[in-house]
Amino acid sequence: MAGRDLTSRASFTQSPDRDTWVDSNFTHQPYQRPNSSISSAKSRNIQRAGALPKPGDKILLVPIASIAVGKTTLANSIGRSFSIGHIQNDDLTHQRGFPKAQQFSSAIVQEFVAGRTIVFADRNNHQFQHRKNLINDVRGGLRRALPEANLFVVALHWTWAKEWTREFVARSIERVRARGTNHQTLRDDGKTNVEKIIRSFVYDRDSLNLSHPSDSGIQRVITLQAFHETEVSANVVKRELTKLLDIIDGKQGLKPLYYGLKCRTNIAGLIADLAATGSAEAPDDGKPDESHTIPGTLARAFNSLSSVRRVQEEHHVTLVYLGYSRHESKLSQAQRDVAAYCETRLNQVFELTFNRIYWKTDLLMAIPVNLPEGLMCANEHPHITVGTFSKYIRPVQSNQLIADVMNGEGSCGVWWAGKEVKVEAVMFACYR
Repeated sequence: MAGRDLTSRASFTQSPDRDTWVDSNFTHQPYQRPNSSISSAKSRNIQRAGALPKPGDKILLVPIASIAVGKTTLANSIGRSFSIGHIQNDDLTHQRGFPKAQQFSSAIVQEFVAGRTIVFADRNNHQFQHRKNLINDVRGGLRRALPEANLFVVALHWTWAKEWTREFVARSIERVRARGTNHQTLRDDGKTNVEKIIRSFVYDRDSLNLSHPSDSGIQRVITLQAFHETEVSANVVKRELTKLLDIIDGKQGLKPLYYGLKCRTNIAGLIADLAATGSAEAPDDGKPDESHTIPGTLARAFNSLSSVRRVQEEHHVTLVYLGYSRHESKLSQAQRDVAAYCETRLNQVFELTFNRIYWKTDLLMAIPVNLPEGLMCANEHPHITVGTFSKYIRPVQSNQLIADVMNGEGSCGVWWAGKEVKVEAVMFACYR
């Protein structure tokens, strides 16, 4: 394949000290503490947002970021393992009759024409219109220049916990000031209002939304945590690019790790609102958990979970876990049936409901959910894991907690809504 560095597979590894680095530095970085089973797993996985690439496809890497998160540093790191095109918007200058956005997309197309398989579109792309125009312009230009080529769009989505936005802004300002005048456009030269510009980028940001028309052209999402060590993020991206390039080279394609429903409703915000209302009376629905409430309130439990930064940034309901036994002969018929069902409904939106929240303050917090009638699920107790109280506690333990309480065999904190609370979620697949 033209432009690919065939030695790339041996040129990167996951740092063995990754968790050590996180633990030693996180006191100074109060974002979501990575969890080897939750946050880090999301970063290590590539998420389904469309069809798989086809042999011969061109890959456009579209950052969805903010100022000073390390886009250029990441691109340079990827470039040491892959022969990629790297177009920096900040390198372009104004030309009469040739808008900068058109210069940007045109330069990207020229990289593809020159034989690159991957091009990194180094720009924040923090608003819907920016992403829509970029993808449409590059796709159109590529179609005219290389009619036989197909564009495959991968978003590099930098995220941070909403409650730490102020700290995120502060750290972004620190980074810009630390580099001083060593930047093409945004310089801390005493004349530029750096703080105002950064705040504008952060607070005017349109988060990734695959259901929005402007983001519908994105076919894969790689989620990155803001201010993680660059090489940690780079290894995540390199690993996933290797898998995608295997497909483009005609080798075995990606296999799903699990299918599920990703919550579009802000679960953390919802719980905070519900906790403020207090618990309703236990419902008389014949379920045994009424007698298993232990002292405590949802607010206290949620605050405790938040204080150790163990609330997940994104939440989902796993419908079928395929794990590493993805050979057809090793999967049960139920797993195969649910996987096939989910595959045909990717990106469809569903409404879930719940009326209980369970927790153990030394374990985790989980929400058993009711699925729409007819929606297939291989999990006996479909649920949302809100978070775990330690990185050593696996989210899958939510199943046992819920099962024990429902069977009258355990005790935990229980909060009742007094009504069915609605949650909007979208079908997705997560690929290892």
